[in-house]
Amino acid sequence: ARFPLQPQLDPYTETDMRELAFHNAASLDMMLDWDADVVLARASRGIPRQTNTYIRNARSLAASIITAELATEVVVELNSTTLDGLTRDMQNMLKFLRKSRREDRQGNVTYQAGLNSIATACGKSRDGKAVSLYVEPYLVERGFVIVTHGGRQLTDAGVQRAEELA
Repeated sequence: ARFPLQPQLDPYTETDMRELAFHNAASLDMMLDWDADVVLARASRGIPRQTNTYIRNARSLAASIITAELATEVVVELNSTTLDGLTRDMQNMLKFLRKSRREDRQGNVTYQAGLNSIATACGKSRDGKAVSLYVEPYLVERGFVIVTHGGRQLTDAGVQRAEELA
């Protein structure tokens, strides 16, 4: 093996992300309200790069203080992301799966579709790899989607979240 050590890294916590947001804002000579750091941390999905993007977006709006209202505007309006971190593609995947309702002879209802169908619905031109690498992992981690032999399927939590998005 080229790299014999394979460390397992712990994901960033919300507290870590809040701290990163404060430090990044300070490095850009900006102030961050207490409520704003929570908005940015939750929407970032534990990805520091995403927090940095949100703060730079706020700076581009000529803001020197990032309030919770501005943070919400940056996340929702400028980045088309929900406050719990679902990107537009993730939202589209959940909505598409919800529309892909299947009922078997016993009356059991599932919401399931193949990866290429999901990719097309998300505007990825049947690029299933992009969906499986960038869209799906967070939805699986949050418990909204499971991977089955027949494709991707919404869990009960996923159905509920998709209904909230509709």
